[in-house]
Amino acid sequence: MYLSSYSDNNLNRLVTTTLDTLLKHTICSFVRSQVLFVAIRLNLFTMIDESPTSSLSYEEMKKSNVSLTMLSYLVYLRLLKQCTNSNRYECTYVTRKYLVSSNENYVGLGIGVWDHHRQYTFFLRLNETLKYGTRTSEDSNEQICLWSIFEQKYDPMIYFATIMSSFTRCTINELCDHVNFSSYSTLLDIGGSLGDLSRTIIKHYPHINAFNFDLPKLTCYALSRNIEHSNIHYIGGDFFEDKWPNEIIENIKNIDLISLKYILHDWSYDRREYLIEKIYKLLKKKIQLSGGNGTLLVIEKMIDKNRQNITTLSTSISMALECGDGIGYDATQNEYEQLLFQAGFQRIQSILLSGPMVALFAHVI
Repeated sequence: MYLSSYSDNNLNRLVTTTLDTLLKHTICSFVRSQVLFVAIRLNLFTMIDESPTSSLSYEEMKKSNVSLTMLSYLVYLRLLKQCTNSNRYECTYVTRKYLVSSNENYVGLGIGVWDHHRQYTFFLRLNETLKYGTRTSEDSNEQICLWSIFEQKYDPMIYFATIMSSFTRCTINELCDHVNFSSYSTLLDIGGSLGDLSRTIIKHYPHINAFNFDLPKLTCYALSRNIEHSNIHYIGGDFFEDKWPNEIIENIKNIDLISLKYILHDWSYDRREYLIEKIYKLLKKKIQLSGGNGTLLVIEKMIDKNRQNITTLSTSISMALECGDGIGYDATQNEYEQLLFQAGFQRIQSILLSGPMVALFAHVI
């Protein structure tokens, strides 16, 4: 006789575990995000890490309206750790690296955007967003665009670029740790914003020349901040215009690497198709003029094949809530590769980076 190890006791344990998982990963997620938002608003991690001992007691933080409940929750989330046999708290490696405002990898500005009151208004439309893929049925007083939040205190374009820079810098560093760029001579970074990719690659490979191509206002600001690299050239323009700027045309024979970093997901399928085909023709022209090969590097967060990466799925919903226009959307790696092959690229290599990030190297030959 076949004896099953399954019993009612196991069923009860399974139900309990499932309910516990449900509570922790769904119902409690809202509370988790709010605890993090409040900590960032209070500048708590910076306050702790920049104190003389890089730690603070509950009594010291109580003066800044930090409750013991909040500290306990941050310890549970592994965003703080309690010092052994004391009532003092200090930052973990993650919070010290990403949530202390003086650190170059600080992402608190970007997280803060999602803590804006406008976002909570849009969550009232989440039901419609999940049904139709776009935000619908807005009242006139809810139609505040993302840029209007930035305009309250900052130049919107510069502020948005600064936020994106804080998020992308970690991905860029990871990419340079995994990929050898020594065979390339000239990089054209399309939509290069503040020039983080160009600077990072040149730091590792100083023989490479880089052209950072973005809107004129951004390139002027980036140039004013980054004067230490003589082999980074800033070009202002619109990459959807039919003709490339003269500075690019004059250097076609040298450009063997073109990058699109966090660009394609903002646009419709037709615009993605147009831009990739335009780049392919440029690299094809380079090969005709000077030989060798040409490569397009695409860096994006990509939905995994089984659609199980919670980070990508969540940001896809956030994009629909935030943008509300149905134009930008996240795609799978296969969808991006189809666009590249369709344009004419012959070989594609993929590099899996942290979280949902993927780097695709598409070669003309």
